[in-house]
Amino acid sequence: PLPGLVYYSDDKLWLVASSGQPTLWAPDSRYVYYTEYGEGFDGSDIWAEDRQTGERYNLTNTPDRYEDFIESWPARPDILIFYSSPIDDIDAGAGWLGYLSSIRTDGTRYLILVESSLLSTPALSPDGQTIAYTTGSWGLWLYQWGSGSQLLDLKKYGLEDWEVSFYSIAWSPDGSQLACWAWGRNEESQFDGILLLDLEAETSQILQPLRHPIYWDGFPPPLDWSSDGQWLTFFGVDENYERFGTWVVNVAGEEVHVLAEFSADCAWDPGGRAWSPDGRWLAFTCHKSDPRTGIWLAEVGKWELFQADLPSDARVVDWIDIEP
Repeated sequence: PLPGLVYYSDDKLWLVASSGQPTLWAPDSRYVYYTEYGEGFDGSDIWAEDRQTGERYNLTNTPDRYEDFIESWPARPDILIFYSSPIDDIDAGAGWLGYLSSIRTDGTRYLILVESSLLSTPALSPDGQTIAYTTGSWGLWLYQWGSGSQLLDLKKYGLEDWEVSFYSIAWSPDGSQLACWAWGRNEESQFDGILLLDLEAETSQILQPLRHPIYWDGFPPPLDWSSDGQWLTFFGVDENYERFGTWVVNVAGEEVHVLAEFSADCAWDPGGRAWSPDGRWLAFTCHKSDPRTGIWLAEVGKWELFQADLPSDARVVDWIDIEP
């Protein structure tokens, strides 16, 4: 069941073809976008390279700003989302992520969408209309394309007495829900774990009182939704910081499965996870400290494990649709 699985091995990016054999993967897109840095904090720019001609183009060309962390938005293929900051702010320690910004792929319409430094990686909605992000210790903001930002009203979600810190946010495939790691407190209690927000029903649910390991940037990667929106997978730790591993939980919070348990040093390099486009399989990387190295597959619902016949150093990157 591997066609379309993208993985990293031997310093190359590979795609498993329909024959089941890996081939060197090259995106169909004509352009590659990347950040080119100056010395120290002397600024950086976003560049585009034409893969057919080899020509390079400086899209941002801002010697007084620092730009980094480019993201594509599938619903808006002509837009790049990135972080930018004035060089003076970087020197003053204003925050490593910077301001939420955008530019068209032809280098026009450079916009600063949010003029405050982001706390963690933003989430881009499937319909191309909304960006969920955080800028401080408490609260979740929604930037509506073309009309600006609004703070999510937690009172509508039954959290009127709570202060909640959100991070590592992920949209459900249909755009109706947000899943995130969250920490909250009120005068009587607190919680730490996975929080699910239903934007249509305006309800909230704590799926599991789990914790995330501390990564090099202080935040875990976003949770990964299954294609049918019924499951979430993540790298997490139990409440007692004893069981590190790859977990799955259904959105009702009724089923939780630990697919692989690793040692505590995995917090720095947990590997990757990806759902198959048909929603039948979950692929994940076993950390190098685990005797089961390489990529493993779990069949959704049954959760039996199968090792993929791929190099032992292979790491999951993504799982995409490809032509048969």
